[in-house]
Amino acid sequence: MEQFTFCQLHTIELVLKPEGDERNWPSVITFENLLDRILGFKDELDMVIAKKLDSSYRASALAAYENMGMHKARSTMGMMTRFETVLPGYYGTKGAAIIQEHLAALYLHQDKLGRDVIAPQTAMEYLQQVLIPEVGFRLIREDLMNRDSRKRHEADIDDQAKRIMAESAAYGSSLHPVDWNDAISADEDSDDTNDGNDAGDFYGNIDDHIEQTEIL
Repeated sequence: MEQFTFCQLHTIELVLKPEGDERNWPSVITFENLLDRILGFKDELDMVIAKKLDSSYRASALAAYENMGMHKARSTMGMMTRFETVLPGYYGTKGAAIIQEHLAALYLHQDKLGRDVIAPQTAMEYLQQVLIPEVGFRLIREDLMNRDSRKRHEADIDDQAKRIMAESAAYGSSLHPVDWNDAISADEDSDDTNDGNDAGDFYGNIDDHIEQTEIL
């Protein structure tokens, strides 16, 4: 265990942090202001839910169901094969768990994710596989534009943000792993979401997967 921890810290300090610095990925995140930032995206998120705005993440999830089969795609290992598409990049699994908590309060606990919207996904699957990455790439897009205002006028800014989100997923999860104090289950008030995919279990499994594949 000590050897594993040493190897993990060694990789973070000597490999991941230098890569992040080189690629301009932030290593310090202000998680406390995520709710305000999410509220700034709410109109667009509402349009995604109403199917008035296309979601590449929804399309990816449905494609996985079709290609892998519903049962396999929903399994832990099925999700691990596409963790980069559901994590908010350099915000890490800690960021994902916090985003999930806020989105659950905004949508899940307000009964705004009806079967007509989410089928064939469950409410929790839709939250984790569609809404969280939709928030994630918007956070990164906002970061890009805040660093360089000229980015606002670039036609491919969404694609840039989505690419960074996928490429920085392992980096973010290594630097910002899920914190059990943040991993409040989003399914406390909803029987429909009681599928074992609470934030702690779900993102903890992803952290374990990343450690095994990226660190060792």
